[in-house]
Amino acid sequence: MTVPRPIVHDLAPRRQYLLVTLTADGGMAAWSGTTWNIADDGARWPSHGAIPSAGGCLILNLGLFAAASGLLDPTGSCVEENVMTNSNVRIETHGAVARVVLDRPERNNAFDEDLIAALWRAFEALAGASDISVVVVMGEGKSFCAGADINWMKKASTFTREENVRDAQPLARMLAALDRMPQTTIARVQGPVYGGGIGLVAACDIAIATDDATFCLSEVRLGLVPAVISPYVLRAIGQRAGRRYFQTAEVFAASEAERIGLVHEVVAAGGIDARIDGLLKQLRTGAPQARAAAKALVGAVAGRPIDEAVLIETAELIADMRARSEAREGLSAFLEKRRPSWSQA
Repeated sequence: MTVPRPIVHDLAPRRQYLLVTLTADGGMAAWSGTTWNIADDGARWPSHGAIPSAGGCLILNLGLFAAASGLLDPTGSCVEENVMTNSNVRIETHGAVARVVLDRPERNNAFDEDLIAALWRAFEALAGASDISVVVVMGEGKSFCAGADINWMKKASTFTREENVRDAQPLARMLAALDRMPQTTIARVQGPVYGGGIGLVAACDIAIATDDATFCLSEVRLGLVPAVISPYVLRAIGQRAGRRYFQTAEVFAASEAERIGLVHEVVAAGGIDARIDGLLKQLRTGAPQARAAAKALVGAVAGRPIDEAVLIETAELIADMRARSEAREGLSAFLEKRRPSWSQA
């Protein structure tokens, strides 16, 4: 089947776009596997393989994303969207920064299967964006994320073991997708943060909390354990704090979250956006590809013995980085006493 011509006729020349097929319910079925540049005259429309008969397709600007239900034109035509939005999650982009907003304020942004799926789609889509270098994860309303939705938990209580395994896997995949993003990720944290919400905080590179935020690993109160989030939470707070808070299910303050390493900074509620803006400004001083490599380096080296293999791998990494265009630009900018290209955006 040939991709129908988009109903939007003014897609920007010299910008990369990506084709995604959608299922009838708006879920992402498959990437096309390739990107292409719209020709200067806007006339280049590639064809694609079979599209689900009840679905359609999206053309995604690689800096502006849409991957959720409600974005297809009723005719099934391809459309370009600037902001991803559905009933659970929205993505807002400004320059190289994307904000992924949990948008269930009436449920304190608690997880259910739909919210988890929407977050996974958002993180997977943004991870492939060469023009997005920072992702801010935040919650609409008074709470960042209050853990699992009680109605979802009720439903899971009737599942078989096999059904429960299948039900838990999307949360594991979503957190892994966030953790593995090449971009710098920042959690903007406010209000009560429970259970799985703490996993979302811990999976981000940087976490900034308001001074009225509270935290609780409450699972044992319900006869459960924080299993899926445990790799990220323990990496952040360590075994000693984990042994306490996994078992006591205490509510602890933002100051304690900072002390044990769950969040990096605590600020007044009215100052969190200004603090994050300051971080974004600071991040712009670093080359985007170098930041991504530095993030990957932490995961590659942390916890390993400083043996011959590590010595060789790190020497090879710095040699590879020195040969990149970013390193050449950074050195030239330093010698010429000017700002490098990436900090001027």
